Amino acid sequence: MKLWKFYVIVAAILAVVIAIPASVYFLLKQPPGVKTTVDVFVCDLTNESGTLVLKNPCVGKYITVTSFVANRTYLRYEIPGRLELETTAQDLWTGMTTVEEVASNKIREFRIGNRTYEKTPENLVPPTFRAALARLVKKYPWLSDAYIVNGGIFRGEVFAPRANQTVIGFVFSALQPFCGISYDTGPGGGVINRYDSCRFTALFLVNKTRLVVFDVRVELVNLENIALEIHERGDEIKIAGNAVGMLMRTINNATKLLEEALAK
Repeated sequence: MKLWKFYVIVAAILAVVIAIPASVYFLLKQPPGVKTTVDVFVCDLTNESGTLVLKNPCVGKYITVTSFVANRTYLRYEIPGRLELETTAQDLWTGMTTVEEVASNKIREFRIGNRTYEKTPENLVPPTFRAALARLVKKYPWLSDAYIVNGGIFRGEVFAPRANQTVIGFVFSALQPFCGISYDTGPGGGVINRYDSCRFTALFLVNKTRLVVFDVRVELVNLENIALEIHERGDEIKIAGNAVGMLMRTINNATKLLEEALAK
């Protein structure tokens, strides 16, 4: 083979090798922007001998409640991509978080034997959400007794299989914003897209007959200069930035839909 032909072949191969990652990059690259989703919907429950059951998956615009079972001593629910829990309790209806607790940021105490136990207040609830609940409780006083299922739960005296003994159990609250950063990467490992997102979900149990789902999500695409700011100081992690601010505003705007769903 003549030398010039060899160089032509090598140049062609290099062009293909370089062009493929470049084409993947341009195909997958998304324009900068903000994606916001709000999902508020109601799921009817069936009472089967004291156990509340969601018979079929309950579908919103963006998320789905695939299962829900609750009675005095047992709770299980699942919302893929959002919330999932299975737990037991001495008395779920006594230990579960109520709307009034969140609205007034109360600290609840529980007496077992000669000891008093406190359930941690819902300090991480977005202020706009707490303010909305406070307004709703004033307008609809009966709403104060509704449960927020993904809040903290005082389980009371329960058996712990691993410890093989009875203990005082708690479920930590999931009633707080969740934020994170994710990436799309190319064949060579380079970053194609960056996603800064924050979400907040609340699952209400109203009159032990229906679930009301409130879900808000904000995602900033390729806007890293104005998105999430994550600062670590020892054991403390502080999250700020535009994604958090946008989530708070979206929650505030969506509370009208929440009122309509709760008040039905």
